[in-house]
Amino acid sequence: MAILRVAYGLVEVGRSLDPLALEEVDATTAEYLDAHLDTLAALAAKSPPTSFVDDTAQERFEALRTGSEQQFLASANQLAATLLDGMDFRTPAGLLVALHGVDEDGQAMAAVLKLQVTAERLGYLQRTQGRARLGAVQDALDAPGRLQKGALFPDPRAESDVVVGDQLDVGALYFLTALGLRQDQAPKRAVAAMVTAVTSRLPDAAEEVAESLARRRPTQVDEALDWIAEDVPDFSPYRDEVESELRAQRRPAVALDPDAVPTKRVLSANGIRIEGPADELRERMRGPQRRGDGRWEVLLTFDTQPSERFS
Repeated sequence: MAILRVAYGLVEVGRSLDPLALEEVDATTAEYLDAHLDTLAALAAKSPPTSFVDDTAQERFEALRTGSEQQFLASANQLAATLLDGMDFRTPAGLLVALHGVDEDGQAMAAVLKLQVTAERLGYLQRTQGRARLGAVQDALDAPGRLQKGALFPDPRAESDVVVGDQLDVGALYFLTALGLRQDQAPKRAVAAMVTAVTSRLPDAAEEVAESLARRRPTQVDEALDWIAEDVPDFSPYRDEVESELRAQRRPAVALDPDAVPTKRVLSANGIRIEGPADELRERMRGPQRRGDGRWEVLLTFDTQPSERFS
């Protein structure tokens, strides 16, 4: 990407924010930032979709991408201020970088990066008020390829507004919140969130829920909930409630990883363990069923003679 405008400043809890100004983009700086942008662009295929929470958030990114110099700087300073407001004593100091450039296809792009500062170089950046040339302090900042927090706009994916590189945990949400962004939950974690939400309403139906997911292998939460309601009729009254809960989470659960759905069923008791594909056990196993003497019984049926070994 050809980087045309850059503004950056130190964001540190307990330290007032110095106004960001346009900085010189020398060859070393451009190469360093372009490597970070390549990292962000590479995330587009696997980073969960991210959307703007409101028009104001989108307007700030548009100002970075297509605005005048004054609009670019106004947006950069607003984003730096909101980021600092969202940080607390646990949040490491960093360099907030806002930039505007043009990609190889001539499309205007904007990016916001928070580059973490190493402790041994923080004092230098404090003394220079974060205005040291990036080329001179690269070794104090996140190396390209290890970017912790960044946002690139626009996202080439139709279902996403912004490409975001961020840690997918609650503690890292301050970056998304400050930029006015909402990122979907990672599909693998979304499976766990959905199963938890469903079985919290129907704990006795955990087995049926797992079997439904293993058989159907859904890729979206809404279709998964529809199928669970079909396979587990007692869930129907809770279906819409659960979907609303999942979509209202700080990272909404929307897409699912079909390879992360529970496909195995495990029963264990008295030192004996029965494990196998959920759909196979559903066809071949009867029980567990409680007998009249209080003990439990499981019946397994096989097409061939079972193999036997001792260990």
